[in-house]
Amino acid sequence: MWLLYEQPDTKFDGVAMRFMDIRKRVYELPKLGARADMVCIPTTSGTGSEVTPFSVVTDEVSGEKYPLADYALTPTMAIVDPHLVMSMPKKLTAYGGIDALTHALESYVSIYATDYTRGLAKEAIRILFKYLPTAYASGDRDLKAREKCVAPP
Repeated sequence: MWLLYEQPDTKFDGVAMRFMDIRKRVYELPKLGARADMVCIPTTSGTGSEVTPFSVVTDEVSGEKYPLADYALTPTMAIVDPHLVMSMPKKLTAYGGIDALTHALESYVSIYATDYTRGLAKEAIRILFKYLPTAYASGDRDLKAREKCVAPP
């Protein structure tokens, strides 16, 4: 993403290499300057993508999606404001809630889990079970339920 920001004339096709052997690559990336701070402000909740080194670029013409994974994509900061998710549709609230629950369960059973991370995972699961039904049913009117669902521990 930084490449496309700093070098706007770069064609994405030149750098996209889905499943291509790196030795066959003929495109050479230009040298980039210092990375700018990136602040993410999510308007949905559940995925946690505002704090990860992963992104997806979608070709609007073909609909093809290109997944990106690079630690340079990790945001410097995330500003999570429950006011910004108050108008999330019920369906998106449900999908995001299940995604958040999945993240908590994965964290709990991870081979890298510790007593500390398992405690956080259990608390996230408890909060989601308590507040997700309310966020789904009346999330446009219940700021506390939205707040608990956008940022469990």
